[in-house]
Amino acid sequence: MKNLKIKLTAAGFALVVCTFFTSCMNKPAESINTDSSNNEGAFDSSAAEVAVAPQDSLQIAVRNVIAKYPGVNADVNNGEILLTGEIDALKLQYMITDLNTLRPKNIVNKLTVKR
Repeated sequence: MKNLKIKLTAAGFALVVCTFFTSCMNKPAESINTDSSNNEGAFDSSAAEVAVAPQDSLQIAVRNVIAKYPGVNADVNNGEILLTGEIDALKLQYMITDLNTLRPKNIVNKLTVKR
């Protein structure tokens, strides 16, 4: 039973990783440069920026996360998540951690915490 849980967790994690790391999939093959002979040697700082999930996929992912937390509502606007409603104090940290894995620009917490 323990092995099954580990395998299911690993499969779920792999699915999440594959879903959010698709930045090159929509680019035509001609725009991806694989020739290393013309590298300038300079570091491209734009490649080091944190990728923000597109609006539609972020909304779907947020909806899936907050479904586990009854009483919580979330609105997504320009990569920012606005949380409203009520949540148990013990569950708040887990939900925020789950939402941070989605890489939003910001999370605005307007939740009422129940003790």
